[in-house]
Amino acid sequence: MNTRTLIEHNIRWFLLPLCLLTVVLILGACLPKQQPAPTPPPEPPSNQNPQIQSLTAEPIANPEGKYQVVCTASDPEGDTLEYWWTADGGTIEGTGNSVTWTAPETGGAFNIKVKVRDKKGGETTQSVAINAASTKNDPPRIVKITVDNKESQEVNQVKIWLTSNIHCVAEDPEGGKMNYLWSATGGEIKGEGPLVQWIAPGISGDHIIRVKVVDDRGNNAEAMLNFHVKCCGR
Repeated sequence: MNTRTLIEHNIRWFLLPLCLLTVVLILGACLPKQQPAPTPPPEPPSNQNPQIQSLTAEPIANPEGKYQVVCTASDPEGDTLEYWWTADGGTIEGTGNSVTWTAPETGGAFNIKVKVRDKKGGETTQSVAINAASTKNDPPRIVKITVDNKESQEVNQVKIWLTSNIHCVAEDPEGGKMNYLWSATGGEIKGEGPLVQWIAPGISGDHIIRVKVVDDRGNNAEAMLNFHVKCCGR
């Protein structure tokens, strides 16, 4: 092989890869560009379960007594809530967040359960225990009320700033402990228990003194006294 032929041979081997590379680049420029894959849509937020803030009921019940049970609940997304009530004793009446539970004839500990559910299937449950007495408990009885050791009148007359001694005589059929809760529409009450003092206000007018006697099972009796406060005399 002479020198010219050798040079031509080398040129052909050099140009061939260069031509192939040029063709590839041209074809790549002519082909449509591949579009990037679309971004998937964000996942919808997961549903949050309702939350029960409180479930309240009387802790002690009488046989066949009726008691209100109230559930306070909310939903983080503001969904409408449904309430499903069950009890392992007694009967439940009503719907919604407040129902009435009737205790059975027999005593014992009973659980009232509520399931709170939203429209998306989220739910939460809570229960409250009520102890029903084995025998019926009668409320206290107010026998009489005296004002300054005298039977209370339909309207008791009192002078401004005068202190009256008020005594509530009550009894509990079962002999249980009793608490006395006093309130007045004016003036000031001092003391506690069955005997208190009421200080009349410094201006004339009509006022009511109320007393509630509560036994250790929550049963109660109430009474009220009427007072007319005047500037002079009694």
